[in-house]
Amino acid sequence: MLTDFLPTRREQLADPMLREVYTDVRHELMLSLPAEPRHARRIILVRTDDAPFTERDRQVVSLMRPYVHELWLDAERRRGAAPRLSSREWEVLVLVGGGLTHAEVADVLFISPATVRKHMEHVRERLGVHSAAAAAALALPFAPPLRPDRVVAELRS
Repeated sequence: MLTDFLPTRREQLADPMLREVYTDVRHELMLSLPAEPRHARRIILVRTDDAPFTERDRQVVSLMRPYVHELWLDAERRRGAAPRLSSREWEVLVLVGGGLTHAEVADVLFISPATVRKHMEHVRERLGVHSAAAAAALALPFAPPLRPDRVVAELRS
């Protein structure tokens, strides 16, 4: 909350940005989301009346954070920032990105290593990269939540 950093109204009015941008803002609550290095992704809730945000408001925003982040990722996928991969290609990419070899991925997904190689070939082709590491770095931030228990169990082991 704004008062965590500038507790008094006098300090808030002394801040040039608050004085110029937030002329009518009396209270602010910020929801920060994960972002790339040197970037910020925030949602700022403001109140112009004298009713400050409560601890309950802060807890609600804190509980909303993972859901808002998932909504943001879903919106990014729909905007085309995320590659259009099949669910199997996503599974293969997540496992390969997690450090498994093609043979290990094949064992986990009950497919042949040649099929894993072909899936990775399609993934690299769609992303326009030449390595599995580059594909993972580019696409995994947008990976949809994968439901199969075997994938999650393999990544934890």
